[in-house]
Amino acid sequence: VADEAAREKCDLIVSHHPLMFQAIQRITDDTPEGRTLLTLMRHDVAVYSPHTAFDSAEAGINQGLAEKLGLRNIAPLRRSEAADATGLGSGRYGRLAAPLTLAEFCDRVTSLLPCGRAPFVGDPSRKIETVAIACGAAAEFLRDAVALGCDVLLTGEARFHAALEARALGIALVLAGHYATERPGVEDLAVVLARQFPTLTVWASRDERDPLSW
Repeated sequence: VADEAAREKCDLIVSHHPLMFQAIQRITDDTPEGRTLLTLMRHDVAVYSPHTAFDSAEAGINQGLAEKLGLRNIAPLRRSEAADATGLGSGRYGRLAAPLTLAEFCDRVTSLLPCGRAPFVGDPSRKIETVAIACGAAAEFLRDAVALGCDVLLTGEARFHAALEARALGIALVLAGHYATERPGVEDLAVVLARQFPTLTVWASRDERDPLSW
């Protein structure tokens, strides 16, 4: 994306994930991170990365996923202690308009999100009515989903032990892929920014791809 921005002479990248997750001591071209930072600096490209604020915002990634799946009565999966401009809380949950089996729910997920498959935990014939959503790698919301009576948690990825925990807790778990659960939010954001700032040229990166293939 940095290369795309430099090539297209962009002024700003709005990214979901921040480039740096840990402090760095040196910026050199010896590392992929360093090369990316140097590209941005050489071409005077600014970067803004809202990350978890974008996940949880009132019209953020999880809200968009819930609406895309046709959920009703959507609410935060884990409420924030003090609602503010960044959102109402983490994750979302809501009810399907009509029950689906877990297998049918997985089919809906793969038809709506850019994923080639959706591995799952649970009986394929299980009835799904209440759905919890947490984009990215968010299996830590399993117990929140159970407490709210959800039948399934849809997230991007989870560790093996989280899959075992889901089975033990009696909740289904669907893993649609980290990229697949977050890319739609970026595409929606590009539309919103273009609408709110009509003098700007805004687009969702054309070069970004899921690093995983199936």
